Amino acid sequence: MTRAALVLFALVSGLACLPDPAPIQWAPVDIEALREQLANPSGEVSEATTDEVAARFVRRREAHRAIGNYIHGVFAGEGEGASARFVTPRALSGTSVYALVACPGPDLRAADVGFAYGAIRLDSPTLTEELIASRSFGGDLLLSFSGCQIAGFTFDGSAPAHFDDDRLELAVDLNIDYRNEAAGIERSLSEPLLVGLAWTKILFTLESGDTLTIEWAPLELSLELVGANGSLTCEVVGAGLDCEPP
Repeated sequence: MTRAALVLFALVSGLACLPDPAPIQWAPVDIEALREQLANPSGEVSEATTDEVAARFVRRREAHRAIGNYIHGVFAGEGEGASARFVTPRALSGTSVYALVACPGPDLRAADVGFAYGAIRLDSPTLTEELIASRSFGGDLLLSFSGCQIAGFTFDGSAPAHFDDDRLELAVDLNIDYRNEAAGIERSLSEPLLVGLAWTKILFTLESGDTLTIEWAPLELSLELVGANGSLTCEVVGAGLDCEPP
């Protein structure tokens, strides 16, 4: 049994030995406010801001892509790596029901791998076992990553989220750590993102405090930078960006 699987086994097995905890609480994500901010970035696209995006974002882009595509697929049932395995531990009295979602590991196309590659815990004030079984839940959520391996990355930490099950859009306020052991990388993700069926948008805050919107499609190598003064289409080249007007 892997270290991540042992940790999860101990977590679930130990619930029966613990006193009744208070319900988990967190600050909810305002999905409408995030949509508004993404549609109206305050910063300008320029050579300087493009260089800043290249320096601070490009090296974390693949981790953003991996986590965004997978968790959106879990909720929407679409896209690469979307065949998640759920379990529903019965909560102790005074708590809400929660679900554990198995993380896919290095091969997103693999069949059910159990919890060999860690898990995502889903908490919600409205979650029930019936909703989990039918995969028809939405609204406010807390996503807690425990040794969660997706593609070549391992994620740990918690992030509040909101799933709009009518529009199949997921907003996540990321503030989690990740590592790629093969590459010797340990970094963090700390940007709000909105994931739809065919796109991902990230609200990128510049050092000035202004914002840009970064948008890409799941299977494309290019991305679009959107600012108050227009947009640029950029190709990722190594650790940099090669941009031109769309």
